[in-house]
Amino acid sequence: MKKIITLILLSSFVVATFGYTTTDIAGANYLASKRIIKDWSSAPENYRFNDYIARSEIMGMAIAMAGITRNTHCRGDFIDVPKSNTDWVCRTVETAADTGFINARPDGRKTRPYGNITRAEALAILTKNVRDPRDMWAGYSYYWSSSLPDDDSTTGYKDIYTFGAEWQARIFYDYIRKVVQNDDVLRIDPRANAIATREEVFEFAKNIMDYKEKQAQNNALEK
Repeated sequence: MKKIITLILLSSFVVATFGYTTTDIAGANYLASKRIIKDWSSAPENYRFNDYIARSEIMGMAIAMAGITRNTHCRGDFIDVPKSNTDWVCRTVETAADTGFINARPDGRKTRPYGNITRAEALAILTKNVRDPRDMWAGYSYYWSSSLPDDDSTTGYKDIYTFGAEWQARIFYDYIRKVVQNDDVLRIDPRANAIATREEVFEFAKNIMDYKEKQAQNNALEK
């Protein structure tokens, strides 16, 4: 009992002091163990849970989650990315474009790699790891769900129809229904257009990786 109380008090101290929980740290450490993000297990404050995350970082995570090797050379495809073979951002963005994780902006030459990203945009990229393979090249044309429910009774997310664009609602609905049934971050604040924090994106990625592993286990049992 004393051990349980101590753990509860420690967790409360971490939240009060740093703004993140021991669960957040465990999730980030898991992603680090899979080489999806940099390992800061010895100094978890460097995960910067409360900071916003750059679009290029999301691309890098998606590539790593898929087990794709990053390009070794930079072609200079995008005008808002420095052309350099030693530049992580350039090689990451071009790899993400080559493998269908992102689509360039309408002018075809910009990706805004250093800009912030919304929750819906982050999920649109990350869930390509587990969505219909056709969607890798078709933007938002293919979804798990052929239609959305008539109300929010299926998910319990009151704001699912106030996202402003149907693709955002579909992305969230698919994520909620297929990947995870109880995402506390979204239940607290389910705004799709909110700028994503590192904590939120790490939770998205952890849930998606858990889902991938369960699917792999199920497929192995069926063979």
